[in-house]
Amino acid sequence: MKSGIYKKISNEEYHRVSNSENERSYSSSQLKTMLQNPEAFIDQYIHKTVPGPTGEALDIGNYYHAHFLEPHALNEYAVFKGKQRRGIEWINFKAENEGKTILTLKGLAEANICIKATQASPYAMDTLKGAMYEVSLYDILEGLPCKVRFDILFLSQKLSYIADLKSTRGDVKDPKKIKKTIRERDYDLSAAQYVDMMNNYLTRKNLLTKYAPITQFRWPFASKDQKICREYVADKAMLELGRYKYKRAIALIKKHRANNWTIKEERTSIGPEGWELQAWKPEVKKEKKK
Repeated sequence: MKSGIYKKISNEEYHRVSNSENERSYSSSQLKTMLQNPEAFIDQYIHKTVPGPTGEALDIGNYYHAHFLEPHALNEYAVFKGKQRRGIEWINFKAENEGKTILTLKGLAEANICIKATQASPYAMDTLKGAMYEVSLYDILEGLPCKVRFDILFLSQKLSYIADLKSTRGDVKDPKKIKKTIRERDYDLSAAQYVDMMNNYLTRKNLLTKYAPITQFRWPFASKDQKICREYVADKAMLELGRYKYKRAIALIKKHRANNWTIKEERTSIGPEGWELQAWKPEVKKEKKK
């Protein structure tokens, strides 16, 4: 895909992985996988021998997104009212709804909790107001063709920001919990990549006279089980950390691509954690005195 902003690319087209290296652009999901496990990245995105993540938790999140960002896509979902996702009733339902994403009644209820919680949040609704949804950007980042898909993109002369709707369980009003979620899922990597790619694009296309640079990345977090939503804004340190992460991931992609996606086995030195050594030192001293 040529460098540029695309407003009408479907989610399926955006996530399609090209078989040609010359046509391949790397998403934040791919960068995260490379950062966490290069072998898994190669199996999933290069050799395509391992499928991507699936499960109802993902489907619930997608339904929640679709309600606000792509309401026309809600007809691509079906709700299974049976008690168990097995047996003849389940088999027949899947056959009747082939090609659709299937939610259970429990999954639909959790998605609706997120939707209602978001609607009750003045900050989240303000973030959604007047913005563009599901906009894709293809461009070069650190010398690598990359792509990002903004849930929410707001551009104006006074303020520009990017936002991602997130759903999770538990108390989303607890900053410690949210920071743990961001850390474990590398949401900071996505935030920094999105901000930097958009600002680089605005600068190169001389659009900063028309729009303010992106200064905020927002996460409206909705709880699936507590009927609450709170919006968080990535601070400077969070974006800096995410920037280190995506640059490391890009460097790894370049390295393994140069080696034709072959990872050589390495021998690695290993030692105890610092606290383990400190914990045992007194015992070692006692043993020496005997």
